[in-house]
Amino acid sequence: MDSVIDDAIVRQFFCTISKKEKDGLRIYKTQFLNHNGNIAIDPPIDNHTNEKVNFSPDEKVGITFRRGHNKYLFPSSVLAQTSSEITLSDTSSMIQMPRKAYY
Repeated sequence: MDSVIDDAIVRQFFCTISKKEKDGLRIYKTQFLNHNGNIAIDPPIDNHTNEKVNFSPDEKVGITFRRGHNKYLFPSSVLAQTSSEITLSDTSSMIQMPRKAYY
């Protein structure tokens, strides 16, 4: 499924990143940046504080995005975060869901 991620990066698809918080699950919108062995995304901005969301190394996150009539989702973990990008571990456990499965 690397070609799906590569296509999402070339087309600058938006994606969501899910983060587990003390009070529940938080979902942030972001965008793919590149894929050089690991996946890099733009650090999301919290809508309430207008600040970049911080992630800890090895934090488990969920990534989802749409491509055509399908939604793709995969678990990942944060490898590193800088002010300009979040590097995620590459994953081979991506799931493709047809549109009728998530509407």
